[in-house]
Order: sequence, then C-alpha cells, then structure tokens
Amino acid sequence: MSDQTTPIRAVILPKPMPLAQVLQLIAGAFGIDPSEIDELDGREQASALLHIQVNELPPGEFELEVTIFPGTFAIPFRSDADLAKRLADATGLEILASPPIGHPLASNPYAWLLIQPDGQCYSVLQKPELDPSIVLNRETMAPC
Repeated sequence: MSDQTTPIRAVILPKPMPLAQVLQLIAGAFGIDPSEIDELDGREQASALLHIQVNELPPGEFELEVTIFPGTFAIPFRSDADLAKRLADATGLEILASPPIGHPLASNPYAWLLIQPDGQCYSVLQKPELDPSIVLNRETMAPC
C-alpha cells in the first residue's frame, strides 16, 4: 500500500453530505467505481485505489473537507484546483481548493481558490474574524 500519511488532493465542499454521496462524487471525478475508494478509519484496504478522509467543518459557507490519499491509482490531477474544477462541474456547486505552491497567496492561511460550476476560478480570502468557520469575503475575489 502507498504512504497514506501524505494527502495528494484536498477540496472543501459547501455542505455536509452522506459518505455514500461523497464517494460517488470522488469516484465520478476519478472515473472509478465508488467501491474502489476506502475511507480512512483504521480498517484500510490495501487494494483500494484511493483512500479518503471526510471531516465536517464548523458552520459557514463551506462545511465539508475531503482529503484524498494515495492508493494503487495513478492520480490524473496536477493540483487541488484541477480536482475542484471536475467536482464543481459534476455537482453544480462552488468548491474551494488551496492555492498551489508558488501562487502569490499560497502562504496565506485564509486564501482560497474558489472554483465555480462553469469552471471559472477566483482567488478569494476568507473572513479571518469568523475563523474557524469558512466564510468568504467575496469583495476580495479576483480571477485566477
């Protein structure tokens, strides 16, 4: 089994949803069957193509973090934003991704890439005064 301590992709979804729905979304984005994804819960399956960890976040605009860890599958996405674009298209929802290394906002813990269902990408800051809830200051939005 691959090293499951280093995530390969993470995205933030706007609302909590059942694990089965999360598995369906991730499977669709990767073009695999949901049964080939394993939730990290201490009973990992060595043969799983992907492993995911799902965490509910404090109430805000974005409340569900999905972190993907390597399994036996070659990941087709170069960045969190690539995965977020696929999920936004598939769900019709706005999806958050962290700015990649080298992005001007990458070192800011309150900076995000907001991916719209139409594929548009915006850099945006969350309101730090509402931390730990993720509530965006949409006045700071700028095209990626």
